[in-house]
Amino acid sequence: MERRECYYIDPSQVPTKQGYIPSLVTENMPGHVLLSGQGEGSEPWYWGPTLELAEATCKMMNERRGISEEDAFKIVASSMGSGRVRAAALMGDLRNRFSQFMTGENFHK
Repeated sequence: MERRECYYIDPSQVPTKQGYIPSLVTENMPGHVLLSGQGEGSEPWYWGPTLELAEATCKMMNERRGISEEDAFKIVASSMGSGRVRAAALMGDLRNRFSQFMTGENFHK
């Protein structure tokens, strides 16, 4: 099954002089890709000088792709959940390594 994608405006983003830059989020994949114009000849996407306008543009662009507001919420939540699971696993590994170090166990296994 193909993973769905949606556009997302991070409300904690500090807008540039030109406005808010959207991200592309892929279902069940941690994180997002900021559409900041990477690559030769490309420019960042700007979707409005205010958060309200950027979010309205985001909603419209998702709807054009057949992604409802509820679908977009689920896609974004799934990407955050994937990241949390991976982060929790990494933190558990770091705790184990630190514990081994503190108790003198060979933690370079």
